[in-house]
Amino acid sequence: MHQLYINYFLTNVGSGLINSIQMEGVRMFSPNDWNDSGKDGTSYAADDLKACLEGLARHLFGAVEMRWVDTYFPFTNPSFELEIYFQEKWLEVLGCGVMEQEILKRGGKTDNVAWAFGLGLERLAMVLFDIPDIRLFWSTDKRFTSQFTKGQLGIKFKPFSKWNVRDQVQRQMNVELR
Repeated sequence: MHQLYINYFLTNVGSGLINSIQMEGVRMFSPNDWNDSGKDGTSYAADDLKACLEGLARHLFGAVEMRWVDTYFPFTNPSFELEIYFQEKWLEVLGCGVMEQEILKRGGKTDNVAWAFGLGLERLAMVLFDIPDIRLFWSTDKRFTSQFTKGQLGIKFKPFSKWNVRDQVQRQMNVELR
């Protein structure tokens, strides 16, 4: 039986500063799932992973151009990044892959194969709200944070002076590095 687990993690610290936003998912397969497909478990899981996440990307971002990039993550093999073409450039929206067999074995799933993904919701917000710079999410600048209210979708970011934001983000980073 297919199992799909998705967890949402949202941490919002008092002043509107967003620390961590992540969507993660895992799907597990047994040999019965792939035996009749003519594929090995890893190929079956990788194909299912890509099909599911392309569907998710179409649902979230609409009819956008997508591409898969081979990459490395320590707990998956093969590993991929899904990129969408957004504002005249490629934007990485999620990382994923077929889980290393050793991880499943340690969990007692010796005959299973699974895939996993992680999607930073900041990337989703950038597309939905036309936010041009991911660093704004770590800014406490009221010109940014006051534009968004819980539960209100369809709002588009209203630009303001980039120099002030850049200065504020740099000052905040310098304080955190001390």
